[in-house]
This record gives sequence, C-alpha cells and structure tokens, in this order.
Amino acid sequence: MTDEAQTPQTSEKGENFWDPLKGGIVPKKVDEDWKRKAREESRKLVSSEPRPASAAAGDKPTTAGKPSPHFIEFLTEIATQAALHLQGRHIEQARYTIEILEALREKTKGNLADEEQKLMDRYLYELQMQYVQVVKGAAGKRVSPGGA
Repeated sequence: MTDEAQTPQTSEKGENFWDPLKGGIVPKKVDEDWKRKAREESRKLVSSEPRPASAAAGDKPTTAGKPSPHFIEFLTEIATQAALHLQGRHIEQARYTIEILEALREKTKGNLADEEQKLMDRYLYELQMQYVQVVKGAAGKRVSPGGA
C-alpha cells in the first residue's frame, strides 16, 4: 500500500468517507449545485400545474380539496395528546390541549380542505365530550367533608 492509501484524504471542507470500492478513505464530493437544480425543477412543476381562476386573478392560491398529510398527522398528534391527558385524569393539561385545537380551528377557518375540516371538528367534538365525562366523573368521586 502507498502512503496515500493509508492516510485519510479530506475534502475542501475536511470531510471524508470510507469507500470499499476504492479501497479506503476518500474525500467527500459535495455537489453544491443540487439546491439550485431542485429549485428550478420545483418552479417548473408549479408553473406547469393548472391554476384556478381565482389564482389567475391574483387571489391567494387555495389548497381546498387537497388535504395535507402533514397537517392531518399534526392534528392527530395533538388530539392524541389530549386523549392521553384525559385518560390519565390530567384535566388541566387536557383542557389546554383542547383549547389549542380550538384556536387552530379558528386560525385555519376557510383554509382547510374538507377532509381536514371534518377531522378537526370530529376530534374537537369527541375530545370535548370525553372532557365533560372525565370532569363529571372526577366531581362525582369527591368525598363529602362529612364522609360517604
């Protein structure tokens, strides 16, 4: 083996990696141009999509009818947290988490796809009903000062 193969090679940024095909450590090649290419491709895709009449007129583009999987996952995560708080009888934390969902519903009014809006409404309704049951249950389990 040569000294070059035994000594780790580094890139301009000092990065290197093991390449078994080349038999050792080789400098990492960083393609700085990929971001520019990705942006250009994204612009092409966006410009090739048909635009609704309202968007062509200068209005804010809408995503109505196209639910975002990320937003649905986000809603589900918040609703799950509230449900877990209710199961653990952490009433204040559950109430706070439900209030977050209510605020989110107000802030996103008119900007959600139908599926997202229905899911938000369903989660809020179910969580509010569970909250009432937990609060009533907790109040019913309290022992009166004079004993049971």
